[in-house]
Amino acid sequence: MRAYVLLPTGLKMSVDHSEAIVRKYLADHAAVSDLYDGTNPGPHDDVTPMDVLALNALNAFVGAAPMDPMAALWGKRTAIQNQIAKVNLSRLDVTDLTGDEVRSETDKVSQVLTLIEHTHGWGPTRAAKLLHRLRPGLVPIWDELVGEWYGCRAQPWPEYLQAVFSDVRREPTRNALHAMQGRCCPHLTALRIWDIILWKLKYDSHRSPKPSMGA
Repeated sequence: MRAYVLLPTGLKMSVDHSEAIVRKYLADHAAVSDLYDGTNPGPHDDVTPMDVLALNALNAFVGAAPMDPMAALWGKRTAIQNQIAKVNLSRLDVTDLTGDEVRSETDKVSQVLTLIEHTHGWGPTRAAKLLHRLRPGLVPIWDELVGEWYGCRAQPWPEYLQAVFSDVRREPTRNALHAMQGRCCPHLTALRIWDIILWKLKYDSHRSPKPSMGA
């Protein structure tokens, strides 16, 4: 059985190397695992106070007065929940769905992300981080670091979702992500593990010292 992570650039990484990246992230950001991934884990339809507050664990409200966007979303939560309810509620991961099921869920997820994104004070990063909590197996997180891998902002949503789903559903990558779930992080979905790998690689690359330009 082939198992390795094929990054969006085409670079292959072994399961061991990929797992080491995930383990380092979880060790360095233990509070994120407890406060974001570990609180009121999905899938579920209701947007709860914990779902909104937990976004602070991923710095989702940096650069803003958090109560403004939180209050705006809270006022729209009934409409948002009605849209979320249309998305597959089973615990199946996107790596386990058929091609037709993936296409169907992509459209539904895109509609919910757009609704949340256009809430006052939100945007693509906050929208994805919120909806991932409610459908962790079907909604990938997006932020600027992850977006760099795909050369895009998180719009239009269908194209971004299709690109991510295509990557994680490739047989070697799917096998590698499932192996890591069994070995180090059974509480995380394949999409969350994928997000951690991409985010950590970009984060570390931005922190690496740049070569000097001359003596």
